[in-house]
Amino acid sequence: MWSKRVDSAILGGRYEAAPQLETYDGLEPRVHPWVAMSAPREVRTPVVSTDYQGFRRTPCGSGTVDSSTPAADGMVLGGSFVFGVGAESDAETLPAHLARITGRTWRNLGVRAGTSTHELVAALPFVEGDRQVVVCSGANNLIAALQTARPHDVYGPLFFEETLLKVGARSMHDVAALIDGQARPSRGGSPDVPPAEGVDVGTFDQRRGQALERQLRDLRLLTRLAGGPEQVLFCAQPFVDKSSRSAVPEEQPLLGLHDRQLGESWERIREYALATWPRYTEELGNRCAALGIPFVNLPASAFRGWSFVDRLHCRGEGYRQAAEHLAAAL
Repeated sequence: MWSKRVDSAILGGRYEAAPQLETYDGLEPRVHPWVAMSAPREVRTPVVSTDYQGFRRTPCGSGTVDSSTPAADGMVLGGSFVFGVGAESDAETLPAHLARITGRTWRNLGVRAGTSTHELVAALPFVEGDRQVVVCSGANNLIAALQTARPHDVYGPLFFEETLLKVGARSMHDVAALIDGQARPSRGGSPDVPPAEGVDVGTFDQRRGQALERQLRDLRLLTRLAGGPEQVLFCAQPFVDKSSRSAVPEEQPLLGLHDRQLGESWERIREYALATWPRYTEELGNRCAALGIPFVNLPASAFRGWSFVDRLHCRGEGYRQAAEHLAAAL
């Protein structure tokens, strides 16, 4: 994810088919003091613009909604699907399409590579002011749980965890000095990163269950903060199986190139996740029903025409269709 250390032919093929992906691949993650990581702040390109917190800006009517907007009609929480990776512009993201369809203002709080815990933290400054909460999520919790070498971490697994652990093992003053190009010996001795446990495919079922429970725990907490289940809508995001999109010729090479970009370690995670995804989303739906939270499932098979640029992200047309499903549920 975001790595440029990939065969140039793979990247070139993706960028030829969907030129906007080059912009997204270039948005390297930044450390964020509250949500762990974010897109770069104050980006201004024809494809993506972000605010001071690294959240994406959303055109709504005659204005723009971002994290500086005092109150919006609603917020949309999630990972890179909500951020809008693959959209041709800010106007083509899921929240932007939802704004046009509903005539309301929607705040985009998508955290790229974020889990449900990052979503919960992202919502905190806004949940008392924004009247409606839409969560479009699910895949990141599952994938992070399957790939982590530290499944028993108290806060749960996350992407880039080894990088963040290395940064966290040093004094923050040391890190700042290194960024400034100053050599500063650490007073705490050598960085001590706890040893990783490794990934055992035999634990995938257990990890899957833990991912589901973390998603539901954070959703329960978010629902309390939002004022009750009637204020929240949960949507299980699409996760693309190539066989379900075989009739869309534009998508097939992009799906294959994305798999090659992520490498061999992605293969066993992808195969397990895709095989269990229908059951996983069914369980999410049943548990949401038990909590009284409205639920929408967005299977990839429900999308018409060229909608996806990889297994987890859409182009603008796909995000428009997703917004239509959400607006109907709202």
